[in-house]
Amino acid sequence: GLLGSVLGLCAILFRSPAALISATGWFGAAVGIGFYLRFAALEVVDEAWAERAVALVVTGGCIAAFAGPESAEATRGMFGDNEKYEFLGVFVMTGVFNIANG
Repeated sequence: GLLGSVLGLCAILFRSPAALISATGWFGAAVGIGFYLRFAALEVVDEAWAERAVALVVTGGCIAAFAGPESAEATRGMFGDNEKYEFLGVFVMTGVFNIANG
């Protein structure tokens, strides 16, 4: 995910569609791995904690469903009114979320 953020930043800075496509590929891989790890967490937790683990995983997903789009809207234009950098803040926030997720 963090590699996708860096590639996305570079894609915007250098106006490179190829880098943007590569960035979205790395984001997709990170999302897939994240979904897998959610299910893996349920397999390694003690049975007494299984229900709580499911609740925490679902709660985290619900929070992310609101935090992601809201942070994207809040950081749009964060680096000035220059049209070239309009979405640069979005990629910065994806990097922050990936670091926090690690």
